Amino acid sequence: MGLFFVTTHQTRGVKEGFNFFSKCPDLLIKKDKKFYLYNTNKLIKKGSNPLEFDHLEDYVEFIEAQRAYGIICPVLYFQQTYDAQGKQTYRHLPDPLEPQLGLPVQMPLKETKLLDANRTIGIYNKDSYPGFDPNNQYIGLYTPLDKMFHQTSGISTNPIDVKWGGAQYSEELVESGKFDEDDVYKIGSD
Repeated sequence: MGLFFVTTHQTRGVKEGFNFFSKCPDLLIKKDKKFYLYNTNKLIKKGSNPLEFDHLEDYVEFIEAQRAYGIICPVLYFQQTYDAQGKQTYRHLPDPLEPQLGLPVQMPLKETKLLDANRTIGIYNKDSYPGFDPNNQYIGLYTPLDKMFHQTSGISTNPIDVKWGGAQYSEELVESGKFDEDDVYKIGSD
């Protein structure tokens, strides 16, 4: 069916829908406190090209009136600025209503403290180990838990730490009783 349509359909009468762009103003420039809308496909003529707007609201009303008649024109927006040498330049901005001027669209996220439900109530959770973070909520942040893990000086008993003292060092500390308080016993076992 599709092959039949393609081979028999005449396309001579079909017109491109975007051929009115030559009539469209396509460049909006902000100079000082005024806005100028240029049609780069036409000669510059005072009163008609460029169109002059005192306020951005006037430009918005003009665009809305055009769209009411079915005329939708893509417009590049530039702002007249001066560079560090004092030369006049034009800076491309994404939108005249929201120029952004190099600023981020969103505010940066604030750093959060390490929250641990296992340690919030001191009476019940005194001297307990920090809770495990199964959802990796703190990836990329240097938390107090990281500070405890990566000791800054001395030999570590942690085999994953870079400054680990070795198997013999860890065994000596276990035998000396340093970790006796961490032993787990079954109560009531036979």
